[in-house]
Amino acid sequence: MGRIRTSITGVSTSTLCLFAAALCAASWSTNAHAQTTSVNARRFQPSTAPDSSLYLESSQSPGTGEWNAGSWVSWAASPVTIRDANHDVVAKAVSSQLSMDIVGSIGLSKRISVGAHIPTVLYQRSDDNEAVASAVNDARAPTNLLQPFQSPPQQAFGDIGITGKLTLLTYDEMGGLGLAAYGKVTAPTGKSNSFIAEGAPTGEFRILADLNIIAATFRATVGYKYRAEHRVLAQHTIGNEIPWGLGITLFPRAIGIDAEGRWAWTIESYGSLPTAPDAPFTNAAITPAIVAASARYQFAKDFTMTAGAEIPVSHAWTTPIVRAIVGVSWAPRTEALNSEGIPTHVRKRGFLPEDDEDIDDLGDELGVEPGAVNEQDRAQETTPDTASDADSELPSVSTEDVD
Repeated sequence: MGRIRTSITGVSTSTLCLFAAALCAASWSTNAHAQTTSVNARRFQPSTAPDSSLYLESSQSPGTGEWNAGSWVSWAASPVTIRDANHDVVAKAVSSQLSMDIVGSIGLSKRISVGAHIPTVLYQRSDDNEAVASAVNDARAPTNLLQPFQSPPQQAFGDIGITGKLTLLTYDEMGGLGLAAYGKVTAPTGKSNSFIAEGAPTGEFRILADLNIIAATFRATVGYKYRAEHRVLAQHTIGNEIPWGLGITLFPRAIGIDAEGRWAWTIESYGSLPTAPDAPFTNAAITPAIVAASARYQFAKDFTMTAGAEIPVSHAWTTPIVRAIVGVSWAPRTEALNSEGIPTHVRKRGFLPEDDEDIDDLGDELGVEPGAVNEQDRAQETTPDTASDADSELPSVSTEDVD
């Protein structure tokens, strides 16, 4: 297990103050019940980090100035449904949805990073019936105030989000325990009635934890999400909630399957529990739980692709029957070799080159000439280190020669 460092360095006071101000701005209207259909019903919210799975991300921050950009495309079947008391679907507010998310982040210091998230809907459609009309209007309003049902727009922008991560515990290249504080605020930039926009600011705070060993990484997160305005849809109030997630990522090369160390396989589960006005575990309709599986593949030095799918394990009205997801990330990195001539990220995951050819391949990825990665080590092996080695190379002299 790697050595754990607990000191917090490089934290800019102005950065923390700016992040705190953003969180305060999300609190401008407490427990308001708005007469609007705006609510972000899409549970899939990709991370801005390049090494994330479909939901969970690492507690570690990139180095100062290291940045990444990526895009996620997902398709969901029946992502927003109206259910009766027996949890049977009676209407589909959104029957299918094709969406795209643009993400990116940059390291401000060794322990601090910020990111941005722009969600969009490329195409979606819904049922057009009275059940859906009752769902997208405020069910507690008088009948004469209900507006005729308007289908969600086929294309729309969602609420832009800004993320921040402060790494509290770091681990060395051989693994260990990591811990971070994560925050996200969203601005009401999305289109009303699109089901990917809240119509008011939101703020989210979570603790990220991960335990890294040679062959796997265990991750978990829990926190609190605050909505400045609560929504009433289909007689259910959408308010504050407790987001959670847990999962495991396996590195197949550590068990002799992936010779080049390009794959990472993840199984995870995530969801949320209502806290206001409903208490946790009291309303299944607004208690989503999802299980997901994904695989990440590094197809070039700075590029990775992630593909996966998720299905519900609850009867919440915001969980799709199935969602298919594909993402691409670009994360330029300049990595130094350690004393063994191995990139630090390779040693960290337990991926060690087995022969000279493997070492040269790693050198190619880093832009190093073939054979130069461990040239110094080879020179040391052929150079005598001690006087005894030098003496052993002198010719032997017999007593007969002396006589």
